[in-house]
Amino acid sequence: MPWICLRGPLVAAQAARRWTLFNLAVPTACWVIACLSVPQKLPPSILLGLLGLGLPVLPLLAQFGVAHQLYRWDQGVMKQRFSRPDFMHQILSRIGVIVSPPGLALGILGAIGTLVVSWPDVQSVSLSLLVLFALVGLWTLMWNSLRELGVPGKMMPFPLDAWSDDLFRLAARMQAPLRTIFLSQTQQSRIAGAYSFGSGKVGLTDTLLAHLEHEEFLAVMAHELRHLTHARETVRLLIAGTISSTLVGLAAFQLQHLVPSALAGAVAFALMMFVAAFFLRRLVGIKQRHEDEADDAAVAFVGALPLMQALVKVYILNDIRRDRRTTRYRSLNGRLQRLAKLGRLPDESVERVVRRVHLQMGAEGRLDERMSPTSLSLASA
Repeated sequence: MPWICLRGPLVAAQAARRWTLFNLAVPTACWVIACLSVPQKLPPSILLGLLGLGLPVLPLLAQFGVAHQLYRWDQGVMKQRFSRPDFMHQILSRIGVIVSPPGLALGILGAIGTLVVSWPDVQSVSLSLLVLFALVGLWTLMWNSLRELGVPGKMMPFPLDAWSDDLFRLAARMQAPLRTIFLSQTQQSRIAGAYSFGSGKVGLTDTLLAHLEHEEFLAVMAHELRHLTHARETVRLLIAGTISSTLVGLAAFQLQHLVPSALAGAVAFALMMFVAAFFLRRLVGIKQRHEDEADDAAVAFVGALPLMQALVKVYILNDIRRDRRTTRYRSLNGRLQRLAKLGRLPDESVERVVRRVHLQMGAEGRLDERMSPTSLSLASA
């Protein structure tokens, strides 16, 4: 028992740091099993609604618990960057954006199914149309709101009028639908990031703004402005994925007339997850392409050097000590090399940029050896 008390918080900390998907998968699987184990007296539509309502709640509770332990037992790295509210917000928003849309969609389907059972005169065609309109309306209303949950701190009007005017002129040149610029006040936290939303809203955190020069600011914002033109493609794919997975699930659920309803529900859920995984894979590929296109736009309209300098500053401010590729972003090394080629800069420009920014920010030794000027120059040779 004492060993569990000592090791439990450490295990929870590792789960929050490395295994966000674990915190998503395990509670979701347990909730699905629990719903399928409910006595068959409950109508399938009510079970579907319960499944949808529990899908966002349980993973969020798991992530909240391990994130709380992570912050509590942290030895200083996280506490130097985040206040407790901002840290919890960052951790929970990552998983909330994933689980909220399908959970709400399933909840709506359950409610629609209950209405159809209550009013048997409704035809299946009417049900399909109702499902389609409900899901499209759901995505339209909540997609940007869900994405804005990931912005740390408090969103405030942008304070620099001259820089704001320059950004609107840049948006006009890029033919980007810019409407609003915001500044995220992170207060006690140190978070460097920039954001764009399909409603024509772009912004960045106060930490990043404080360390950017004018050209660097325009380069970062040009990247985000290009994302404004990507928003429709992303939303269309998400709507198509949601509608497709839902209709496949509804079609499979009709097997309840041939097999036990619990088995029909399990098959319907499995098929929905399969279709959703297919569209998620497509979405990852699209996001990778969008990042490269946004970098291309920033180089074309502002220049490669300002964007390269801004990227190194983001890595330093966010205390990213391992340079690795993610499912969406290239590694810093690979991204800087690509930008240098796009801007037709000399081979040694990557080393010079990294060294200059290190000296400017007093951050020598803050990045690991794979991100040091020496290693980057060898990689470019």
